[in-house]
Amino acid sequence: MPLPQSVIDRYHRELENVVETQGLDIFRMQPPRRSLHKTLRICCGGSTEARLRGFKEMFSTDETFIHTDTLMAGNSLIGCMNAQVIVLFFESRADFNRWVADGVEADFLKLTQPVNAGKLFVVKCAEPLPMQTLRDIVGSDNIQTSLDITQTTRIQGVFVKTDPYIDAMVMIPSGKFLYGEGKTHELPNDSRGVFVSNRYLIGSDVQAEGAVFYGCYPIVQGAMNIGFGKFDETIIVQPFLIAQSQVTQALYTAVTNKNPSHFRGAERPVEQVSWFDMLHLANKLLGTDPCYTDIGSGDQDAAEWIEGCRGFRLPTEQEWEYVCRAISPYTYSGGDNLKEVAWYRINSKYQTNPVGQLKLNAFGAYDMSGNIDEWCWDLHRELKSWRVLRGGAWGHDVELLRAAYSSSDRPTVQRSSKGGRLARSLP
Repeated sequence: MPLPQSVIDRYHRELENVVETQGLDIFRMQPPRRSLHKTLRICCGGSTEARLRGFKEMFSTDETFIHTDTLMAGNSLIGCMNAQVIVLFFESRADFNRWVADGVEADFLKLTQPVNAGKLFVVKCAEPLPMQTLRDIVGSDNIQTSLDITQTTRIQGVFVKTDPYIDAMVMIPSGKFLYGEGKTHELPNDSRGVFVSNRYLIGSDVQAEGAVFYGCYPIVQGAMNIGFGKFDETIIVQPFLIAQSQVTQALYTAVTNKNPSHFRGAERPVEQVSWFDMLHLANKLLGTDPCYTDIGSGDQDAAEWIEGCRGFRLPTEQEWEYVCRAISPYTYSGGDNLKEVAWYRINSKYQTNPVGQLKLNAFGAYDMSGNIDEWCWDLHRELKSWRVLRGGAWGHDVELLRAAYSSSDRPTVQRSSKGGRLARSLP
């Protein structure tokens, strides 16, 4: 089910505002198109105007993504983990200085430093730039000031990767939804109505999860109706970023030099990571603007979330559910056909599977139902030292994969069913 046009319009207004006020044009609601050919992957960043001119100069087009048998170029550095060539365009030295001061793309290049040794960096600017500063940012000496596509293809080679692991982030538009515990009632099909297992808006502060509908009436006299639970209205005031996929083993290993996972594979989600492990990972990604301090290590310990931080972080439970539902009336994230959207007991072969293989939801996020349970920031409402987990995992039954289902565990627990994805607040 596509997003309502009103949501799409709001998203584009908010994206335009981000571009205008922050100079960021690196986020998207949908992933880039994927090449099915042998591909040399090139990601581009820097000044928008310089980039557009550079595209025309280098590729004879101003399209965002260019596909030939040997080339895919995208103007997003978010998601460049598997690119072979990174091109940075700048209007002038002043433009470069603004790019460094803004920090978002520069910070992301710092994130990828451990895997930058094999990449080719190309810098295009009308004025000389401080190359040592660039070397420090990208963590590589392989920086050039020109790019010959034919020569680059010959030197870098090409590779076939029809479905690469995803380390991109998508911008989530603001909005509101009803959020809370409520009661779930398992009801049989009724001759006077149809049983629907989901949350439905009944009133301004009331939702039903599981209801018998008769025609267009949510309540039928004499039918098998349910008691409605009370819910809080959650308002997402500011758009934010969230990872398209669960943190992959490739990303986790690149940042920490460790891979604790039981089911090994670069494109599989990292698992056997605790809530504390995810906080440490988030802090290491930027290095200069961590979101967490006083990170503990015991079952009764916690951490402090720095107010207003711009670094990577865990999503809150309400943010997670908002992205999972994507303003759609599905039982699971992305659809009601579970095999199309989730790895679970029936189709997972009792193991994790590479991220991004199944259907994404309307916000452009993958695997928010199934594959692995995802740590959220929040404390459990009753077990005050336990942390919330959402989404369900590869060995779970359908009931535990519902968008409405919430579980929790001790923050030190490391199991092959637990991992997570990262979020980031926009300034």
